[in-house]
Amino acid sequence: MSMKRFFFLLLILLCIAMPALAESKVHDNAGLFTSGQISAWEDRIAQILSEEQFDVVLVTENSIGSYSPQDYAADFYDYGGYGYGEDHDGILLLLVVGGGVGNRDFYMLTTGRGEEVFSQYVLYDIEDDILPALKRSNFVSAVDTFLKDVQSRLVRAHPKSPAQRAREKLPLLLIAGLAVGLIASLSMKAKMRTVRRKQDAMSYVKKDSFRLTRSQDIYLYTSTTRQRIVEPSRSGGGGGSGGGFHGSSGTHHGGHGGKF
Repeated sequence: MSMKRFFFLLLILLCIAMPALAESKVHDNAGLFTSGQISAWEDRIAQILSEEQFDVVLVTENSIGSYSPQDYAADFYDYGGYGYGEDHDGILLLLVVGGGVGNRDFYMLTTGRGEEVFSQYVLYDIEDDILPALKRSNFVSAVDTFLKDVQSRLVRAHPKSPAQRAREKLPLLLIAGLAVGLIASLSMKAKMRTVRRKQDAMSYVKKDSFRLTRSQDIYLYTSTTRQRIVEPSRSGGGGGSGGGFHGSSGTHHGGHGGKF
């Protein structure tokens, strides 16, 4: 680790260790939001933490120096002691909003259960939702949408109760019952027929009156169907793809990020 990076990491640790920030989940170091907005987001994150046992952290910076967004987000999360439970379940959104080369970045870091709930494809969907607002520098709207998506995905990831599973299977059971009843009715109807039409001409040929002297297989044609498989392509990929990564603390993470 370079000396410059060491001091930058030390600065992160000092900021996080301040008593006033000990319980904070929103770190608006770029000064983008009002106190009222931050307070409302803190309350919403506290609700998510209470109901879902899942941590959410928001960080804004004007610059992150020589750090990559991925490494900065991982160090901020790990050394800040964030995450719920032993696996540090949670997600962090980092926004680097300063001008110049290397800025205007976003990064979504996932940890613990967050890596399972927020797969790469889910993070792509969230990116699609927040990117238009980020490009307009409407950071309030971007954060609102991010929190909404996070909460929605966590609710959808809940294990379903037996009653919920039974309700979901009810339409299939009804269709299966109707199908069985229809088959039984057709079977009974078929048994009532005394005269049946023959299915092929050979049934009408008198025994030993027809002899086949020649047979031949004629090839007609082959039909081939092709379908192109299109793999997802994204600009501004994150370091969390392909199995994730380990931060400098040794904690495993997933994630995705890009430019805006």
